[in-house]
Amino acid sequence: PPGMSASERRRFMSGKVSEIRAKPVKPPAGRRGSGGGDPEEDAEFKKTLKEVLDFVVPNLGKREQRQYEEQRVRALGGTLEKRPKTPYAVLKKERKRHEEKRQEKLQEEKLLGVSMSASAHRQGYVVDKLLRKKKEEAKEKKRRREDRVYDLGMGAREKNGLAVIPQRNVKRFQ
Repeated sequence: PPGMSASERRRFMSGKVSEIRAKPVKPPAGRRGSGGGDPEEDAEFKKTLKEVLDFVVPNLGKREQRQYEEQRVRALGGTLEKRPKTPYAVLKKERKRHEEKRQEKLQEEKLLGVSMSASAHRQGYVVDKLLRKKKEEAKEKKRRREDRVYDLGMGAREKNGLAVIPQRNVKRFQ
């Protein structure tokens, strides 16, 4: 649920019934530093997370490092660097191969009844494309909604720039 904090979500995902059913633990009243908020918003947690990432990222492979950096840039709202140019035939083969692997993973997940990817194992550029498309559709829907005159009700139609209500609807309303 959207109102669930990260700590509650972690408790729920732990699989331990006692933790899931437990009420959230309130911090002692005497402590005022963090305001009793989520531990993931704590400065100490953020510092530790940064240390872990600083330790782990250099040990990642070249491809994983690039993916991590691109995710950070995307999360901050930036635009990604362009990829090196590749021949179209090679690009088509790579995309086809990736789509086949993706379908295999999706089939396996379907059999297992579990989803292991929020983006359904799509590549980053496909996810970006779908998000842009969704945003554009939302804008278009909003624009169409603003353009509608016939939301006046009573069967009103637009005729020569005027909203015309049929006589029978007026009589039925009276």
